[in-house]
Amino acid sequence: MRRGVEVAFVAFLAVVFAWAAWEARDWADNVRTFPLAVAIPGLALALVQVVSSARGRAPEAPVDETLAPDERLRRSAQIAGWIGGMFVAVLLLGFLVAVPLGAFAYLRAARERWLSSVAIAVLCWAFVYGIFDRVLHVPLPPGELLKALGVS
Repeated sequence: MRRGVEVAFVAFLAVVFAWAAWEARDWADNVRTFPLAVAIPGLALALVQVVSSARGRAPEAPVDETLAPDERLRRSAQIAGWIGGMFVAVLLLGFLVAVPLGAFAYLRAARERWLSSVAIAVLCWAFVYGIFDRVLHVPLPPGELLKALGVS
């Protein structure tokens, strides 16, 4: 039963990726690049997973029983907070500010060295700016807070 649900879910994802690629086929070149860059690899990976799931199940990773259930819940809530915080940061500050700031904050919270944290944050900014702004020409709107302050 569980394998059937897994195959159905992954097949559904494959259909969604295929539909996204199909819809983007007639769009202008500068508009369809990003959807196709996500849909085509997503479709390929989903199809590989459908075949893998339909053939049989790989052995599941053992559950770490050394953590108490309340510790697992705390860690899950913590990562959900980081994801929510990143969403709010993107909304308020925009991608170009939120991505490096989020990376820096996460690394410092994990007690990484200052130099490593700053270097990775700069690399994150360069990646987002270089790929999305310069190469793909994806408009990255400024955050709402920055617009309200007149900074952007």
